[in-house]
Amino acid sequence: MSKEKADLIYAICVIAIAVLMLTVIIPYGIDAPDTIEISALAPAFWPNIIMGLTVFIGVIMALRAVYAMRAGQATPVAEDGTRLPLKRAGLRLLLGMIVITAYYHLLNDAGFVLASALLIVALCLIYGERRGWLITPVAIAIPIALYYFFTQVAVVQIPLGLFENL
Repeated sequence: MSKEKADLIYAICVIAIAVLMLTVIIPYGIDAPDTIEISALAPAFWPNIIMGLTVFIGVIMALRAVYAMRAGQATPVAEDGTRLPLKRAGLRLLLGMIVITAYYHLLNDAGFVLASALLIVALCLIYGERRGWLITPVAIAIPIALYYFFTQVAVVQIPLGLFENL
């Protein structure tokens, strides 16, 4: 199977999963009150936005793959000039899913900030980022910024876990 065909199959899977999330999992899995004054504070608002963006990105991926197949061009390769083998890419995807599942289970015990920082570090390492000077501030700043957004702006309680008594 060519790299372009694999990219197209992957894009179609991304689109299918995102559409399934938008049409089935989010509407039935997220409880929301009947009346919400600010739509951005609705429980399903951000998951819908993220899945909508995922569909958009999947469409772009599919179009790039189709264009590359028609033009007879190879898809872009990694910075070092090599292509990531499909088995290795699949392993990275599986590891990412395992880490996100562990994050879900760790969230209440460790708290949002710590669990999210660990998630960011783990995903960066799994997907090839090795610059510690970049990973560290991102892993600290994003969870803290989200913590303040949820607690101060959206006035939503989030799990504090280990930091409950601070």
